[in-house]
Amino acid sequence: MHTGKLVRSHPTRGKIFTLDRSRGAVTHVYDARQGGYGPQNGVAIGGTLFIGTNTGYLQAIALRDLGA
Repeated sequence: MHTGKLVRSHPTRGKIFTLDRSRGAVTHVYDARQGGYGPQNGVAIGGTLFIGTNTGYLQAIALRDLGA
């Protein structure tokens, strides 16, 4: 998933990484400590990322909390 110059990646270990699209460098790491994310995809609507966790919760995370 990408928004502008940033790309979001959410491996199964429970962290969401924000990457710079042009360089591939990690610019921010988000960890809510509620289980992993994956293989499901999140959806960004407005300024919020909606994503399910492997433990059965739906999270609504403000994009600003992901370093956007």
